[in-house]
Amino acid sequence: MLPTPRGPRGAGSASPPPSPRRWTSSATIGNVPRVSKRRKDSDDRPQEPTEADAETALSFEQAVERVEAIIERIESGEAGLEDSIAQYEKGVVLLGRCRAILDRAEQRIEELTASPEPKGRGAAPRDDDGAADADDELPL
Repeated sequence: MLPTPRGPRGAGSASPPPSPRRWTSSATIGNVPRVSKRRKDSDDRPQEPTEADAETALSFEQAVERVEAIIERIESGEAGLEDSIAQYEKGVVLLGRCRAILDRAEQRIEELTASPEPKGRGAAPRDDDGAADADDELPL
């Protein structure tokens, strides 16, 4: 049995049948997600390197020089308490950078000394019995 047409809620007149739903995907070309103005402005500007970025780009020697300068400034008393604390924090970051560089260097040295043969070289000379001589190691 078909429903009888009714009007606006309780008025008894007919209302149009509901239209079928149309589903759209957010992946369609016309439906691009909106980005807030604030975020867009910050993405469009070239980003200036932060002080932390500059510190991570320093060589080991440069980082050590900065740490020494920070120590001299704090020990001389020319910086106030707040500035001394800020300088100390920078020094801790720089020391972390130095430790990371040293750790990587140590790891590279271990890898180089752990390999039995350097790449590109032939096999080590063998004795008559086919074993490599203990004296055949490269001096470092």
